[in-house]
Amino acid sequence: MTSGPARAWIIRASDSGMQTQVLSRPAIAVGWSIHRDVSHVRTQEEMVRLFASMPRNDTPQSQANKAGQLYTFLRFVEIGDIVLTPLKRTRTVRVGTINGPYEFESERFTFGFEHPHLRKVHWVSEIARDVLSSGLIQRLNMQPTVIPVHEHIAEISRYAVRGTR
Repeated sequence: MTSGPARAWIIRASDSGMQTQVLSRPAIAVGWSIHRDVSHVRTQEEMVRLFASMPRNDTPQSQANKAGQLYTFLRFVEIGDIVLTPLKRTRTVRVGTINGPYEFESERFTFGFEHPHLRKVHWVSEIARDVLSSGLIQRLNMQPTVIPVHEHIAEISRYAVRGTR
């Protein structure tokens, strides 16, 4: 757990099925078709090598990008950090606090076979996108699955305490 102020992340639910699961489960998950425990990975370079060693149709640049995001999810997202998960169907954002370490689900697959890398989350609110600042909305519109948004922590912290619809 970080000893400084909490940090904030956007972690996307990649498809409509996973977005539905985020509404009913106290967790968030990512995948990128890496179906093995990566808790032993100590460096981003090691994660890139792992991605490169697996049969994939991605370009090396795409593999490195996905490896970096999974490494961030594994090593930089910490207990106590705030997570935002945009929900396309409802044009809302789910807000919660990370309350568990990285987990790999080898059998249960809470979020399906394609999303075995998990962190427990205490969801505290769901807010309308329209109440967010334009800077935060711009970040929500970016493509990566895992995005740091620490520069918006003051705004985000308000929503982690209470929801605004």
